[in-house]
Amino acid sequence: MKTAQAIGMVTLLLAVSMPVVAVAEEMPNNLTKEQVMSEGENLIKAINEVRREAEATLRKLNEQGDAAGMTAVGEAYTALKGLEKLAEDWLFELKSFANQGNLKQAWEILQKIKITKKKVDDLDSQVKSSRRVGDALLEEGQPTLEKLVDADLPTSEQDPLESTKSDQIVLQVPVATSPYE
Repeated sequence: MKTAQAIGMVTLLLAVSMPVVAVAEEMPNNLTKEQVMSEGENLIKAINEVRREAEATLRKLNEQGDAAGMTAVGEAYTALKGLEKLAEDWLFELKSFANQGNLKQAWEILQKIKITKKKVDDLDSQVKSSRRVGDALLEEGQPTLEKLVDADLPTSEQDPLESTKSDQIVLQVPVATSPYE
């Protein structure tokens, strides 16, 4: 349990330490406080939905007894909860600055929430990719596995070292490796 918490904290710290310059959006001139708050709330709703989906996936894996899947999804879920809390705190700040009329600060905080949303999307793809192939959770359908073997490769009946055996024994003095000998 402590490992999952540690991984979640590291992921959270990585998400927080991402610079705001990663988003190259300029603040529009005709931006209103309603637009900023609405966009922030929509991003938070999307983050909450991803967290709920990850929680549902974790519950299904628990019912199936899939320990490996639960570990992978659990680590992502822990980070998702932290990012969700962080984004909600930023939304509170965003609303505060927007209500004060400080749209520049509100815009900067909105950019932080957008970066958090991108990190949440990465974790969502981690949750979806951690599902085992062939499980009922795989929504795309059952995969078709085809085994291709190169004709030049030796088969199981042939010994691949057969052609490398040599009966000749060569005795040589090994090269000295020490500079003092």
